[in-house]
Amino acid sequence: MNTLLNQPFFTEARKGRDRWTFYLITLGLAFIFMVVLTLMVFIPFVLVNPSNAVTVMDLPAPALLTVTMLPFSGVILAIWLALRFLHRRPFQSLIAPAGRFRWRLFFTSALFWLVLSALMDGVLSLLQPGNYRWTFDPAAFFSFLPFALVLTPIQIAAEELLFRGYLMQGIGARARSIWLPLLLPAVFFTVLHLSNPEVAEYGADWTVPMYLLMGLLLGWVTLRSGGLELALGWHLANNWYAGIFVTFPASAITTPALFTIQHYEPLWGLIGLIAVSAVYLLLLEVVNRKVLGTILFAGMIFLAGCSPAPLQAPLVSTPAVPLEDCTLRSELVPLMQQAKCADLTVPEDPSNPAGRQIHLHVGVVKAKSANPEPDPIFLLAGGPGQASTMAFPAMILQMERLNLKRDLVMVDQRGTGASSPLSCPSEEKLPDLWNRGEVMDLDQAQKDMETYLKECMEQWDADLRFYNTTVSAGDLELVRQKLGYDKINLLGVSYGTRLAQEYARLYPQHVRTMILDGVVPPDWVLGASVRRDAQRALERIFARCAEEPSCHQAFPDLQGDFQKVLEALEREPVELTIPHPATGEDQTVILNRVTASSLIRLISYQSQFSLLIPWMIHSAAQGDYRPMATQAVYLLGLEQGIEEGLFYSVICQEDVPFLPLEGEQGEYYFQDLLPLWRTACQILRLPPNEAFRQDYPTLEIPVLFISGEVDPVTPPQNGGQAARFFPNSLHVVFPKEGHGNFTSACGLNLTRQVIEKGSIEAVDITCIERHSVMPFFLSQSRSEP
Repeated sequence: MNTLLNQPFFTEARKGRDRWTFYLITLGLAFIFMVVLTLMVFIPFVLVNPSNAVTVMDLPAPALLTVTMLPFSGVILAIWLALRFLHRRPFQSLIAPAGRFRWRLFFTSALFWLVLSALMDGVLSLLQPGNYRWTFDPAAFFSFLPFALVLTPIQIAAEELLFRGYLMQGIGARARSIWLPLLLPAVFFTVLHLSNPEVAEYGADWTVPMYLLMGLLLGWVTLRSGGLELALGWHLANNWYAGIFVTFPASAITTPALFTIQHYEPLWGLIGLIAVSAVYLLLLEVVNRKVLGTILFAGMIFLAGCSPAPLQAPLVSTPAVPLEDCTLRSELVPLMQQAKCADLTVPEDPSNPAGRQIHLHVGVVKAKSANPEPDPIFLLAGGPGQASTMAFPAMILQMERLNLKRDLVMVDQRGTGASSPLSCPSEEKLPDLWNRGEVMDLDQAQKDMETYLKECMEQWDADLRFYNTTVSAGDLELVRQKLGYDKINLLGVSYGTRLAQEYARLYPQHVRTMILDGVVPPDWVLGASVRRDAQRALERIFARCAEEPSCHQAFPDLQGDFQKVLEALEREPVELTIPHPATGEDQTVILNRVTASSLIRLISYQSQFSLLIPWMIHSAAQGDYRPMATQAVYLLGLEQGIEEGLFYSVICQEDVPFLPLEGEQGEYYFQDLLPLWRTACQILRLPPNEAFRQDYPTLEIPVLFISGEVDPVTPPQNGGQAARFFPNSLHVVFPKEGHGNFTSACGLNLTRQVIEKGSIEAVDITCIERHSVMPFFLSQSRSEP
């Protein structure tokens, strides 16, 4: 084999000036030219392009190709200058030292590799049904295609001229063994590609051998042919095929190719590369034996018949249900969000597809990037009874970085929002908790509840047995299928964490990651500790005020003030007329012990509102109930965001039947809600959802649990309780915070890390240490300095 060192490919290199310092100078020039050209292309694009891209990889595919591939022309320029002015030998000596460029070898190599690549993907698509997804988007594809056809040859020419030409010739001109010029350029070629995203995504154990094998293959065909024609043909065919025909997540450049491999397995990729490379080399040897016509004919047959498309009807990238432009609005915040919406028709009873049909309303905020990731984020709202398309629009702006590469999907749970809602006319809303002093009469409250629910039931055309978490998880699965997604990320808040975990129990193969904020563990029964958890949170707020000098000075006996207020309102309720904080219309509010304590419990949910608690309680203790009444009116609006039909349908099937008959024992500030819940469940007459309460399995899904230290409804110990079922999980507790924390700067940072990595490994949680909370309000307009 060492006789190959005496072929013209190496002897031409020895004819010119061949000092090793020239190679270092050339490599330095190539690096400088690439940096300069990259800046020349990238900076003007960022200045004039209105997109929200934050990194080079987030640019639209045509721009990304331009920024990443056009600078390779600097490498070609550096090599041309070096050969002309340093080595003083013709540029031709680098490509085809023995004579003119051999186009026959170039096209043969390209054709063989295209055919074999298509054949390999065809076989893999048969072995992995559904993994090859038809993702043809005409607008994106045809805007990208010209750039790929023009810029890819520049990139591959630069790499072949550098590695298989300039460096291989330079090393071979000095080597005594052919292995040195074969191995070293292959190693350098591999090192150059270590920064590619697929190395980080799939690990160096599999990707590094693939790049090394490619380098050795290209080096070998260069040595065997004595020129770069075979290597150039192979490299161009490979990169065109990977960019235009079949791509995969986290590839070097994600493109709008015809097909996308949903779950790329690097082991299969390495095995396929080894097999196809062996056949490719064998075919080249056959060509040398003058049977080219037969091979070309077979190649045409393979190319026509072995594309992945005909092997299986692929999952379509466009949704099975059409999405139309829509505007999502939050009921409580004057913000609008442009989205794509659809209404799916599904059977109310999943076991009876021909039975009564209901609607599911879906809203999708499409990823901003032209190269989005295939796994969306499903946003699951709380309650139970909140509609996702109403709960999340106000948060979308904060979730901009999550939305950059991934679709955000909101499904109104059946019975909420625009999904066949279980609502009552607004004038029938139960007003007693806020507007009647005699609500302290439990018997009267239960009678009001009975009347209220019976009137509401007259408005519902629904079988409530099918309005629970398990059936709703099946709805999410149907939406996933209809929208053409494979794996999804679940982001649930409060009750949404229960729905997320139920979906993961039923369809674990389709869950990539879960972010669970305000955790409801799978084996946790809502209502077992409502008063205890709320009291613990309020006492922690009192303790924090006592620990902070300014708050303690302004409100030295906060707990005593609260007890004083409750006792006064128990003796004599207070009626106030105040303007609504949003509309300005006069509202009448009657405060008593129950409404005041319930109000404080609801305010303690949200950290920004809980900052008002010391001032509100102290003001009420001084006889000024206006701050408390104003918040009561506002929080009544929050309560109207809950569809009470679904709320009671869920808890009557999944919680109330499993609560102890004696209820929650002990002395607390807050009213026991269980008697009212039992009254509602007796009216609805729903059977327990036994399927939901079965033993929960252990799942290896990466999960981020988020808790607030002073959460009054899903206390921080819930995260640890749920983690028993998810060994691959991470639990973070935000100090001094209440219910719902993923939208904080640190919460979004942690959420983004887990979803981008698809793992909890190496997640940087130090932002928790830097997280700070606002000081308490000491008056209506002044907080602690």
